[in-house]
Amino acid sequence: MKKLIPIITALFFLLVFSGCQTRAQDTDETLFSLVVVNQTDEEIYGLHFEYELDGQPKAGGGVINADGSPIGKEDTLTNDFIPADFPENADLQNFSIQYYVILANDEEVQAGEEMVLNPMDGSTYLLFLEGNRTDGFTIQLETAS
Repeated sequence: MKKLIPIITALFFLLVFSGCQTRAQDTDETLFSLVVVNQTDEEIYGLHFEYELDGQPKAGGGVINADGSPIGKEDTLTNDFIPADFPENADLQNFSIQYYVILANDEEVQAGEEMVLNPMDGSTYLLFLEGNRTDGFTIQLETAS
């Protein structure tokens, strides 16, 4: 019986203090996503983007096929933004992004005007890439009808 008392005490403390854990913030948690659907007939090889908060440049990136092949028509390119992409406690209300289409030989062409969004946590925004090299490219946000 005396051997059971330490075991029971240990189990008691284990159960009581197991509820006191703190969970580390998940730094890979997606804040929001931008999904670009390629609707152009032009042969493109990817997208380059640069983004700002309150008019101040923050970072950029790109999306291409790993094998260097062209992006197919109706293919989607997704940008997931995580907390590490922004300063701590950043206000995302004045988030803006500029896209550039990557053509053959790494030539980049601006895709329309800079887009301003007020992203909501966990939201996914659907964008459509349209146009061509001659008339210009645009990226439009899908709007509710």
